[in-house]
Amino acid sequence: MRPWLVVVATVLSCGRDHAPATQASATQASAAPAPVPVPVPVPAVTLRQRPASIGYLTLKALHMDCAETCPVSARVALQRVPAVYEVGVDLDHEALYVSYDRSAGDGKLAAAPMLDALRAIGFDPWFKAEGWPSDVSAANVAVLPRGN
Repeated sequence: MRPWLVVVATVLSCGRDHAPATQASATQASAAPAPVPVPVPVPAVTLRQRPASIGYLTLKALHMDCAETCPVSARVALQRVPAVYEVGVDLDHEALYVSYDRSAGDGKLAAAPMLDALRAIGFDPWFKAEGWPSDVSAANVAVLPRGN
């Protein structure tokens, strides 16, 4: 029985030796100041300047059917086209409503670089018509930031 008591006494003494150190560590950890979050600077978004004369057109884009990334992808692609001012996306009809600087030409001429930009990201776009359908308003479209 004596070896058993020695083992129990050793185990108990080890537990007691570590308990104060653990408590001290917990006290030191709680006494340490909380890390202060560093603010991340957010770049200011500069919107495009409204053109003197605006044209409106409707583009169709097959394969534009993902609700989360397709509108963002289309807007980013069209942001690279300097003449584009506003873009609206209608996923139900796979349509894009674009207002553009009319100095870029008539609708078909101005749409050519827009269609190229949309093809480059995997859509199958085409020019549908000048103007927007009657149910599209300025509330359905967003002014794009300045292009890169």
